[in-house]
Amino acid sequence: RLHPIVSNHSVICVLCESRSENAPAYLVRASPRLNGTRKGLSQKKTCSIIEWPARVAYVCGNSKDEHVNSVPTEVRSREPIPVRREPNGVVYTKRWVVELMLDLAGYTSDRDLFSMRVIEPAAGDGSFVLALVERLIESCRRFGHDIGKASGAIAGYELDPESCERCRDSIICLLEGQGVSHDVAESLAKRWVVASDFLLDHREKLQVDIVIGNPPYIRLEDIPAGLAAKYRARYPTMTGRADIYVAFFEESLRLLKPGGVCSFICADRWMLNQYGAQLRRLITSRFAVDTVIELHNADAFQTDVSAYPAI
Repeated sequence: RLHPIVSNHSVICVLCESRSENAPAYLVRASPRLNGTRKGLSQKKTCSIIEWPARVAYVCGNSKDEHVNSVPTEVRSREPIPVRREPNGVVYTKRWVVELMLDLAGYTSDRDLFSMRVIEPAAGDGSFVLALVERLIESCRRFGHDIGKASGAIAGYELDPESCERCRDSIICLLEGQGVSHDVAESLAKRWVVASDFLLDHREKLQVDIVIGNPPYIRLEDIPAGLAAKYRARYPTMTGRADIYVAFFEESLRLLKPGGVCSFICADRWMLNQYGAQLRRLITSRFAVDTVIELHNADAFQTDVSAYPAI
């Protein structure tokens, strides 16, 4: 069922609700392209469907009040990404959060993503990476790029080798489903995701436009002493009883190009507790905070966690 919410403020929200109690609701997001003069505008519109929590609507730009029958018919369905709980403090993110974060970071298929570079520092099974690949494929089609030449567009790191392999396999399946040959898909998957510790990887990292993801949740006292000492020596923001995600912030911010964006979902305690003091000083002295979305009461993860999350 389509539930339009139409106003006089040039926006339209449409929620597509499943008849099944167990199935997710889906958001229909319209992207109009306007032609004509100020009067009598004609629109050629496309839209996409993304998984969204039930009874939540997303506001998207539109030029005129519209009836539900004007909802566009060119629909791209996104299958939910399989997720699982992993070792090393990893908790996987639900698809609606991933989509929201990508939108906020500006990684949208209406931009030329072929010329951009994005890092996912804790790839896991691919919650973020697969969504990145989907948008990159769409963008390459729109702008006429060969996806096979986009090996430098995505850089994913995953500490656990088994998770890394599962992520690569999922990328290969996604690409082959879009008509990419197996050899090219396998080559891209190996370039896009590597089995390595993002915080200690000594390979040269290029400056990037976006760093996005869900860094792991591990207190330093839960990390082997030798490894914790390496982290502390390399990342001065990790003071006191800091969580490992503090170091992920520091390294990610260091890699941003001017005007670049870091978009993380993680515990928001660093904004309040003493162990986040050095990170707060770093951010307020050299960077700007665009958006903070508190998700304490939102169902943002595949497993129940008490982490006071925020984007």
